[in-house]
Formats: sequence, structure tokens, C-alpha cells
Amino acid sequence: MGIKLSFWDEEVNRRPFPYVSLIKVMDNRIFYYYADPTTQKLQEPIIETFEEIGLKFD
Repeated sequence: MGIKLSFWDEEVNRRPFPYVSLIKVMDNRIFYYYADPTTQKLQEPIIETFEEIGLKFD
């Protein structure tokens, strides 16, 4: 089984390069990993919380 995620902005344009390589969701946080364009090694993640992006779960 696979899941394909596509990211769009408010004007329905695709997000610019570099593309997200991996997304993890743990402990109410979302980790976005990008791959180095030369080595394809994952870089340090960008981390957001659900509250920061406006999602609230009860």
C-alpha cells in the first residue's frame, strides 16, 4: 500500500522545489524532511505543531 501526498498553495499551485521527501507525525508534531539534492540524504526536519497549522483534535 502506498500513499501519495501532494502539496498546493492557496492559489492551487504546486509547491516549489525542493520537494518534501518524508513526513512523520508524532506527539502532536509534524516533521517535514527534505532530501539533499546531490546526495539524497535527509536533512534536519522542519517541525510544526498541529496548533501552529490550525488543526485541533479533541
